[in-house]
Amino acid sequence: MIESVPLGTGGAIRLALAEAREESVLVLNGDTFLNADYAAMLGFHAVQGAAVTLAVVHCDDVSRYGGVTLEGRRIVGFQEKGRSGPGYISAGTYVLARNLAWPPALPEKFSIERDFFVPEVARLRPAAYKVDGFFLDIGIPEDLDPRPNRAGAISRVESPGLEFDSFQSSSYIVHTGDSACPRLKRRRELRD
Repeated sequence: MIESVPLGTGGAIRLALAEAREESVLVLNGDTFLNADYAAMLGFHAVQGAAVTLAVVHCDDVSRYGGVTLEGRRIVGFQEKGRSGPGYISAGTYVLARNLAWPPALPEKFSIERDFFVPEVARLRPAAYKVDGFFLDIGIPEDLDPRPNRAGAISRVESPGLEFDSFQSSSYIVHTGDSACPRLKRRRELRD
């Protein structure tokens, strides 16, 4: 499935969810890298009984990302970019229920975080899946540090034996299946 016109992150995800066959769908932001156990994240989502689960990572300074406010294992608020200091941030990886209830006033094109998660946080009470793994915002050039420890963290990611279907928009890759996670090595081989 390919969107015929750019729908923003939210519109693209909503379109993909309408075609999903599984109850829960793993959504990966196309301009971030997160070394996480995605199968465990799907399991956490199911145990929490949440319609929305966001992967969150601890950051020494949340100012360029904006933060999330946690109460236990739930997200109860979002902070705007600019507030400095340590805290948790959204890592751009979500598990969403296929039958997620969208507010009727949402336009066809919208931002999943700004136009949906932020105003709907009290209704959604998203689960927060804490990840200690490597996180990289690929969309920020100065973060593309070629130091071996950063590159090594990326090359070690492996998800053996997982099958998935995918939908890609300009900003997100949405994977569905019993165990939704790409095999990065296999994708590199196919691309080369």
